This record gives sequence, structure tokens and C-alpha cells, in this order.
Amino acid sequence: IKFPFFEATNVVMSGVDLNPMLRGTVTGAVFCTTTLPITNYRFRKSMSMPITASSLYQAYLPTVLRDIIYGIVRNKVMSGMVSINPEWART
Repeated sequence: IKFPFFEATNVVMSGVDLNPMLRGTVTGAVFCTTTLPITNYRFRKSMSMPITASSLYQAYLPTVLRDIIYGIVRNKVMSGMVSINPEWART
């Protein structure tokens, strides 16, 4: 569910007129905020650890920063690739 959700979020954000850095920031933040509770829930359940509201967002800051960096890099690289060869925008 995680990777397809990132792709869907990225596609939706590609229709928004923002520079690649801001678009990647929003994509990464939305992705992390939405999927981290699912990931933490599954992990804590599999380890028989207690599940609380705060534990669902455990490690939020480093995870959101990682996802924001990934979103920025991905959008900037894609913009660079399309500027080199506009045919890549069709795929």
C-alpha cells in the first residue's frame, strides 16, 4: 500500500503548479503522515507491544524528514530528466 500511495500522491501533486522542491516537500509530508501510523501499528502488533495514539507517530520527525528529502530529490531529478529529453514526460 505504501509505494502505490506515494505514486498516487506524487501524480496528484504533479498537477499542482509548484516548483519541484515544494511539491516534493508536500508529497513527502502527506505520505509520511498518512502511512506512518499504519507501519507503526503493524510493527507494534507483530511485536506484541502496546499500541497507543502517540506510539502510532513514533519516530515521526526523522521519518518525515527522510520522506521529504526523497520527494524533493525525486521531483528534482524527474524535472532534470524531462528538461534533457521531453519524451520522458510521456511515460
